[in-house]
Amino acid sequence: REGELVYALSSGSDRPVLALRERFVGAAQPKLRPGAAARAKISRFSGHYRAEAAAPLQAFQNVELNRLYPGISLQLAARGRSLEKLFLLAPNADPEQISVTIDGAEALSVAADGQLALGTAMGPVAFTAPIAWQTIDGERRDVAVAYRIDRSDPKQHRYGFALGDYDRSQPLTIDP
Repeated sequence: REGELVYALSSGSDRPVLALRERFVGAAQPKLRPGAAARAKISRFSGHYRAEAAAPLQAFQNVELNRLYPGISLQLAARGRSLEKLFLLAPNADPEQISVTIDGAEALSVAADGQLALGTAMGPVAFTAPIAWQTIDGERRDVAVAYRIDRSDPKQHRYGFALGDYDRSQPLTIDP
């Protein structure tokens, strides 16, 4: 919604839902580009169970938020109960532009295993440690990457990425 990612988390059926919202600081309003159509269809019902269903909605295997930052797009795909995000950087794009604020988090840190650890009202939440790579001449080359916490505003829980050396003249993928 409006270039934001919203997660609704629950630790049980009788517990309230926690909303976490990722906002891309300084990003342009992205252009949404759907990927390949999924075989699944989404049905909507209104009212009670006997109500007629609205026309099914098309589902997609992934979607891409194009031009989130200059030369940087974000590809999203649902994988089971998690969301896969891939930042796709064109040659010479500046990864320092990527700045993500997480609303709904009370604390943010990087765990010893590289995961992004969020303190929330419902307890800890973790985002997997990032990986990055380039494919050059058909060969995948891993690039060192870690979460970078931005502490410039203590009221904001914001992260980006710290990268090792890589060939800036080639595309780069960051998978947080």
